[in-house]
Amino acid sequence: MFKKRNLLLILLIIGSIFVSTNIYAETNNGDNSNVISSEIWFEKYNSSSIDNIKLLSNSLEEELYSKIYDGLINLEDNINIQSFNIPISKITDIYFKVLGDNPQIFYTGGLKYSYNLDSKIVINIYPKYIYDKTVIQSKTKELDNKVDKIISSVIKPNMSEFEKEKAIHDYIVLNTKYDQKNYENGTIPKDSYNAYGILVKGIGVCQGYSEAMKLLLDKIGIDCIVLAAPEMDHAWNIVTIDGKKYHVDATWNDPIPDRKGLVRYKYLNVCDEEMKKTHIWDYDKYPKCTSRDYSFLWDIDSSKSIENYIYYASNEKSKEYIYKFDLNTFKKEQITNVRAPYFEIAADWIYFSNYSKGGYLYKIKLDGTSLTLLNKVHSIDIYREGDYIYYTEYDTGLKRKFEIKVEKDSEIDEEDYTGYKKWEESLNVAPNKSWAIEFNLALDKNSINNKNVYIKDYYGNLLSDIYINSKDDFTIIATPTRNYNSGTYYLYIENLKSKTGKLLKENVKMKFSVK
Repeated sequence: MFKKRNLLLILLIIGSIFVSTNIYAETNNGDNSNVISSEIWFEKYNSSSIDNIKLLSNSLEEELYSKIYDGLINLEDNINIQSFNIPISKITDIYFKVLGDNPQIFYTGGLKYSYNLDSKIVINIYPKYIYDKTVIQSKTKELDNKVDKIISSVIKPNMSEFEKEKAIHDYIVLNTKYDQKNYENGTIPKDSYNAYGILVKGIGVCQGYSEAMKLLLDKIGIDCIVLAAPEMDHAWNIVTIDGKKYHVDATWNDPIPDRKGLVRYKYLNVCDEEMKKTHIWDYDKYPKCTSRDYSFLWDIDSSKSIENYIYYASNEKSKEYIYKFDLNTFKKEQITNVRAPYFEIAADWIYFSNYSKGGYLYKIKLDGTSLTLLNKVHSIDIYREGDYIYYTEYDTGLKRKFEIKVEKDSEIDEEDYTGYKKWEESLNVAPNKSWAIEFNLALDKNSINNKNVYIKDYYGNLLSDIYINSKDDFTIIATPTRNYNSGTYYLYIENLKSKTGKLLKENVKMKFSVK
């Protein structure tokens, strides 16, 4: 079931803003030359819908944009813009364009402004902050740190624009839960509408998903706007990849109820023609998306990515077979000839609900061989956590699990420390454990990266969501951007250099387990 569309009311500037006719004197100076507007509250406004060239038609307006931006970043209560001679007819356009372009400014949703009654020139802007300033400063720091960690963990050297976009999209979908309960109860908190809620708290609604996508893609230099569709109370993105524009709806690519480890691609890099089958928006207001270069993605329902392959179940209900798609050659290979809408991958095996055989739980090798029956129960919602495969019995709703440690086709040989110094094993660490590794020589910070410091799971799979940085010249920090599942892991440190250019005497390998 797709999640219901949800978006804070987005009002168009021209002819659509409700502003009370009530005005009052800012100063009681007798000539009524300086009056202040009523509060204009847009819970959020997608100013990216306004054509940038038409809006910022001259350098003066560009300077005003910067003035407002700086004022909001510095949490100013009063931004004086009298010298710009901007009429009241333009100020809300420019103010909300600043917000639409900058999802990191998630803490204001409206404004008041004072203006000259005769000339209608705006004098001061009074931003309306939705949190206390101390809270804003704390949340902003959290968000900035989280963004840096995410970028460091999922973006690798030499990635193409598409690979970067997919990595950001996958991170958001895999680490976010749609705020369905609050949506149904009409109690959606402010955080769920913005990038902070999605990236820091891991929960939100469509507006938050789209602002998080924009924030992260902007950070890595990929053009992205938020498309607001009040026609369906929904929002998504338009992204530019290799010079071509595409629709991306990360919200609808995130299954409800949340299914661990699974990502859809039906709404990744979609053209207008395909998007119109399920979405409604103001077609004349937004950039045209005509390319079908990524049409191969639109058939992908639930999926798992392993290196340069996507394993997925088809969207066609009559042919929910599992396929393997090669991202290098853009070719697909059919793995099963039975329907498998629910599946998980562990080591060299795919575990799946065989909907051609009553939904019973089966497994099959990644190469399509060794099809094996595991139970005769209709099994759904299959996922892996640590050394176990979990599934839910469709008829009873009971959650079951079985251990998969016995299947060690591709696991790390924990006794093989050839070429590495073995550090003491750490048992039952916390799921959010950060490692601080200290050295007695100052390190070359250029050698501190995910290639030289990394973590693998029990089966030898490289973890992509580990943030590597340096605390100081002597200390490396390895932090998970999302919690580890329970199980066994290995920390590797290799090819580090000191500031003088000397290589680390010994590479290091450390085993640890998560409770």
